[in-house]
Amino acid sequence: MADYYTREQIIKELKDHFVNQNFECEEYSKGLGEVRLPLYCKRRQEGKDEEEIVVDVITESTISKEDYIPTISIQGATVEYACAPRFFQYYLPHAKVFWAHGHYMLKDKEYESFKTACKKNGLGILEVSDNAVTTMQDALSLRQIVIEQIENVVKKTITSGPQDQLIESLSDLFGRQQEEYIHYLVRYAAPKFQMRAITSRGTQDLSFLLINRLHEIRNLQYSENLSQLAVDYRKAAKADYEIASDTIQSLWNSRLETDYPEMRNFEAVLQLDPKYRDHFLHQFQVFLLGALIIDKLYNTAPIQEFKKSSGTALEDVWLAASTYHDFNYPIQKCEGWMTDFFQQNLLVSDKELVTLKLEKVVVTDEFLSKMQNLCTAIGCAFDDCVLRFILERAAIQRDHAVLGALTFLKKFQSNTRLTTIAAGHAAMSILLHYEPNWQCFCGNKSDEHMPDWEREFSNKRLIPKLTLDRLPLAFLLTFCDAAQEWGRVGGDYEVTRPELEAIEIDQQRILIHISVEDDTSCNSKQTELQNLKQFLKDDRFGIEIRSRKGTMSTTIWMGGA
Repeated sequence: MADYYTREQIIKELKDHFVNQNFECEEYSKGLGEVRLPLYCKRRQEGKDEEEIVVDVITESTISKEDYIPTISIQGATVEYACAPRFFQYYLPHAKVFWAHGHYMLKDKEYESFKTACKKNGLGILEVSDNAVTTMQDALSLRQIVIEQIENVVKKTITSGPQDQLIESLSDLFGRQQEEYIHYLVRYAAPKFQMRAITSRGTQDLSFLLINRLHEIRNLQYSENLSQLAVDYRKAAKADYEIASDTIQSLWNSRLETDYPEMRNFEAVLQLDPKYRDHFLHQFQVFLLGALIIDKLYNTAPIQEFKKSSGTALEDVWLAASTYHDFNYPIQKCEGWMTDFFQQNLLVSDKELVTLKLEKVVVTDEFLSKMQNLCTAIGCAFDDCVLRFILERAAIQRDHAVLGALTFLKKFQSNTRLTTIAAGHAAMSILLHYEPNWQCFCGNKSDEHMPDWEREFSNKRLIPKLTLDRLPLAFLLTFCDAAQEWGRVGGDYEVTRPELEAIEIDQQRILIHISVEDDTSCNSKQTELQNLKQFLKDDRFGIEIRSRKGTMSTTIWMGGA
């Protein structure tokens, strides 16, 4: 195992450990109901349950009691020592519940405070190292905790008071226990039962690793907002979608002085398609990843020159572009569904279908007149070839990236926080992030079935290589969009199960470590990144892709070769 452990690696070591002790182990089993326990271990004797153990996992190297066992307020009630493992105690009152962490955990004052809070609530602690699991602190089941409390009340009352005092003391004890049950069971269930720590399938939609790194941001003008997100995230009872939506809306209001358009309702419909992958949380995590990179490179020439030439700080344009770049994906997806429906039921060709009348929308809303902004951003001439490429992509193919670029310009046409040049760069970065588009811009796309308009445009090779120096916004959006794979609910997630394992960022090296389920998944992602490196040119940027159930592991640097 590496210096740091992934959640999967820790669970594997724990599972091996308990299997050797004759436990049956399940990972995130749906058989246990709505609650998805990270690791559930059961040992039987003569057909009866002898012992139950539940383990939750911590992968970080430092810990804070307030982060992991906070006090939260829900619907007017205060829940002390709130955390998923304590909920598991109430869900399975006979089970011993443990936290498990890597051997690299820093044993400082924060850790001791965390350990004390665990002991007070009967939670155990396991330390995982290579081929070894050590009990740092044993656990007590809820049943054992209640029995001990009853014994203490009885002993204290017998020695100091009459029988009616004993009854009163026991009544008070059970009253407190009942209140605890209400807080954890009723208040989680309505409406907080779906909290990510309880129903998670193993990896949060938002990466803890990414969220934790937000503390490092110092230079961005909204650094305090992101640092506060890192502080609040663990103890927030809201779902990840709500957290992301609230954060984006707040930043758009304060930094861009406009409202963020509603996308989540469309996502709910799109996710009815089993092949659909999340695009809302994806945008948010692309934004966070790029914010980390921009902060580390803040005083370098590309970041500072962008502000001078465009009149807007790069971090503000990044906020707008990254959180909007897939906003028009529902149009592309829904149009595909409609086309399939009409072709199958009316037996017409796609050329006969213009269901959204986007040719008219594009013309009447004067989107095409804004193409000059895009061409200015990349320094190319605006001619009939470029015009036709954009029109075909938008009106015929419903390309979400082209539509995103055009609608972005429409939305920010009168916005005072983004200059015309800055908005043009943002729109161009949105247009370029989609592989079919950047393949045409760099001239790498070669297909005998390409239509003449696409072939003519591709032959222009408007951007042979995309560099951070020339187009920093477009470079970062294309790179971060390719890197962000983890937590994208739907689609092939259950097959590939990508995870963010580490982030290395400084001025000399930006390396994102991702793991996927097996060699097949790894090979597919590797092919995508090999194509991308033909377009992006900056040796400092790389993505490591590793197979967890296989032998493949490779790092692909964006060297433009």
